[in-house]
Amino acid sequence: EDCTAVIAAPSGLNLSVSASEGASVTSKETAGETVWTVGVRGLPSLKHEPRGPVPERLLGWYSFSECTAVDEFAEWYRGLWPEKGVVTFPQLRAGSDVSTVRAVYAHLSRVISHDERALFSPEKPSEVIFMRNGSAEDKVFCAREMLSGYGIRSFPALVMKKGTPAGTITTDRFSGILLYVPCEERDLWLDFSRPYGEAGILSRDAENANVIVIGANGVEQKIARSAVRTGEKYEGSIEIGASGEASFVLRGFFSGRGSNIEKYAEDDHARDELTGVLAGIFHRNAVVAESSFSSGSSGEASLQIKGTVPGFALSGTKTVSFKPFFHPTELPHLLGGESRLT
Repeated sequence: EDCTAVIAAPSGLNLSVSASEGASVTSKETAGETVWTVGVRGLPSLKHEPRGPVPERLLGWYSFSECTAVDEFAEWYRGLWPEKGVVTFPQLRAGSDVSTVRAVYAHLSRVISHDERALFSPEKPSEVIFMRNGSAEDKVFCAREMLSGYGIRSFPALVMKKGTPAGTITTDRFSGILLYVPCEERDLWLDFSRPYGEAGILSRDAENANVIVIGANGVEQKIARSAVRTGEKYEGSIEIGASGEASFVLRGFFSGRGSNIEKYAEDDHARDELTGVLAGIFHRNAVVAESSFSSGSSGEASLQIKGTVPGFALSGTKTVSFKPFFHPTELPHLLGGESRLT
C-alpha cells in the first residue's frame, strides 16, 4: 500500500525529517514556509500480531523534530531538570564511594513508593522526599542530589529503545532513565525502574542498551551494563509412585549481586518466599516437606527443596498419564524480543 505525509513548517525553523529505507523525502519553499513530503510506496499489508517484532523493523515510518543532534536534545532536556533545593537526607556516607552509592540506592528504593509516571516530567527532590512517592526519573534526580552532597559525581542517562532505527532524535526514541555514577573502584548504573532492584544491576530493557549520558555542559554516548554478572540455574529429579503421587528434589543455584543472596541468607521470610517460588516453578500444587539454604563467601548460594505433588499423574499397568496444567514460561518474552524478525 502507499502512504504520503505532508509536513509544513515556517521557513526559519530548522526541521530534521527522516524516514525508513526506500521512502522518498522531498521539500520545497512556498509562501514563507517549508513543505516536506514523505512518501512510502509498495508496502505489503501486515496483520497486527500481539507480541510481534518491533514495528519499525517491518513497517514504513517517518519522524521529524527540531532537534537535529543529540547535543540539542540534551540541551532541551536540561531545561526540564528540577532545581536543587534544601533537602534533609539521612547520613548514608559509607567507607567507599561504591558503598555509599549502594546505600543511597537502597534507601530511595525502600522509602520512595514507585510511580509509573511517564518520562520527561521530573519532580523536585524536595517534593518527592516529602510525598515519599516518585517515578524512576524522580529517584534519579533525588539520588543525584544526595550523592552530590557526599562529593560523588553522577549524571542522568537516557536509555534508547532497542531496535529503534537511527534517525531523528525525539522523545519516542527513549524508553527509560538511569543514573550513571563513575567511581574509582568501578562505574555503576542505577536503575530505579523496578521497586526492588539493586544498585548496579540493570533491568532486561536497560542491559546492553545504548544510553545518552548528560552532563552540565556535554553529552556522551555509552552502553549500559550491569556491574556484576548474575546467574541462576535450576536442576531436579522426580519419581512417580504407583498411586500417581510425585516426589521431587529441586535445587536452585544463584550467583552475583542481582540474585539477592545476602537477603536470602539473613531473612527467613525472604527465604520462605524463594522456596515457594522454586516449588511453583515445578508445579502449582507442590507441597514442600523440607528445604535447606547455603551460601558461601565467594558470592554463590544454593537452595534445595524436597516435597510431593498429590495426583500428579494417573498410573496404569504399563502407562502413565500426566494431568495437563498451565504455567507461565519465557515464551511470551522470546516472541516479543527486539531481535525477532518474523
